[in-house]
Amino acid sequence: MDTLTATPVIKTVSTSVEAQCNAALKVGFASCPLLRFIYPEPERYLEHFEGFVREYCGEPYKHGSGAYFPDGVKGTTLWQTPDEHGDHGQLVDFLTKTTLPANRDDVRRLFDRFYQYHPKEPHFYTSVIAVDPYFQRQGLGAALFRYALQYPDRAGKVSYLEATTKGAVRLYQTLGWKVVDEVQVGNSPVYYPMIREPQDLESRPS
Repeated sequence: MDTLTATPVIKTVSTSVEAQCNAALKVGFASCPLLRFIYPEPERYLEHFEGFVREYCGEPYKHGSGAYFPDGVKGTTLWQTPDEHGDHGQLVDFLTKTTLPANRDDVRRLFDRFYQYHPKEPHFYTSVIAVDPYFQRQGLGAALFRYALQYPDRAGKVSYLEATTKGAVRLYQTLGWKVVDEVQVGNSPVYYPMIREPQDLESRPS
């Protein structure tokens, strides 16, 4: 079944919509404090965003590990299942080549810290979620999350992510996520590792 609720329509990602979904993610993350710390110059951010998604998220479009709004691709989320794993060394190599020299050491240490907080048990990892700013404040981000969370809930698995703003933390908490820590590396902005235990689909907030 492609939709969790009749409105809005949400579908799982595929390679045929990779470009459109990446475009929605690119505009959605343009004001993300953490990602713009990595790529503060607009031209650098625009040039390397798709490469970052590829190295950071793995192959979600190939595996169908993500969701999007097909009506204009207003937002997208990508995740990794317990059987999918990113290549940390390859990601660090990419960041070393594409980030500013002044930030390089902090960025490298930042992503080392990312992986330190991942649950030791098999888990679902929400790597990115973003809504086009033009369509924000319509509940679309929460709708994407509710769609995505059906997978770990059905599998009975823990979910993990990193929130990059306090506003995101508040939204995620309404969906069952809990803050693990507040983390800052060098001059980086603060981010918030968060974890969520699987929930009974019948008792999950609507």
